[in-house]
Amino acid sequence: MSIAGILLAGLLLASGEEIRPVAIGDSYASGNGAGSYSDTLCMRSNDAASEVAAEFFGVDAINASCNGAWTHHLTEPRMISDMRRDISDPEGFGSAARIASLLAQCGVGMDGAQTDFTIEQTDSGFTALCSVTLDPQIQALGDATDVFVTIGGNDLGFVSVASACLIQEDEALCRTAVEDAEERLDGILESERNALVALREINSHARVHLVPYPRLLEGDLTVGSYDVSGEIEDLQGRWETGLETMADDLNETHGGFYYVGAVTDVWDGHGLAGEEPWIHSDGNIAEILHPTVEGWKATGHAYLAHLGTSILNGHP
Repeated sequence: MSIAGILLAGLLLASGEEIRPVAIGDSYASGNGAGSYSDTLCMRSNDAASEVAAEFFGVDAINASCNGAWTHHLTEPRMISDMRRDISDPEGFGSAARIASLLAQCGVGMDGAQTDFTIEQTDSGFTALCSVTLDPQIQALGDATDVFVTIGGNDLGFVSVASACLIQEDEALCRTAVEDAEERLDGILESERNALVALREINSHARVHLVPYPRLLEGDLTVGSYDVSGEIEDLQGRWETGLETMADDLNETHGGFYYVGAVTDVWDGHGLAGEEPWIHSDGNIAEILHPTVEGWKATGHAYLAHLGTSILNGHP
């Protein structure tokens, strides 16, 4: 972690620089793995990296990111729940506690969500119906000064790669999943670029920070004769280079785009099989392969170091 960057962030705070951060993207932006969730659908955590950075400046962050998001969900609505539950009880109606639980599952009161929750009576009892549709994430930008974007892992097929290489440990499936991801990468970067250009139509002045994913693997992992660690490291390296180039290009044409390389630096040695891993490898299945609280805190500190260095030095 850049101590100099943190000190510069402190200078930003002392100078009265106004910071209003917004996080958009997928589960690696929402805070999945950190606990302290404000909802169970997007798994937005009060300890996400954007929240850590916001707390440093004494402000509230807006977290519009969501578990499972793809790049097109930055600019398009997304239905994240279509639930139907029998809520009858022996007395003929669902208990207040059960209805309250369903309301929470339905995302009632969730920021950036359009929720339709109804209860209908049938011959056999009562049924709760719920649908939740998220607004396009870029609509949450408003008057944000800084937008942190982490997206593309679901487009890339991260779940397929993790399943084939880390869980099933099937050489043929693993090789195919990684090769498919490599073929998709250029298209994903182009899709993200289009979303970021559209973002400028919503907010023309915010600084936009392109955040790479943590390096999840440490050491030498092979499946059969296939060098999984090496191939994934190469893929992530290409992706990071693509994001950095995109930030430079967009900064030249639109202004205010930055690449957050500090995230890669701070995660060095903390992937799976590292000396001090910051990745969930067991427990809640929804959190597996996502950062722990320590990982999210360190990522938030990387955001701060990046903000201090980027804003005060004026370097994208």
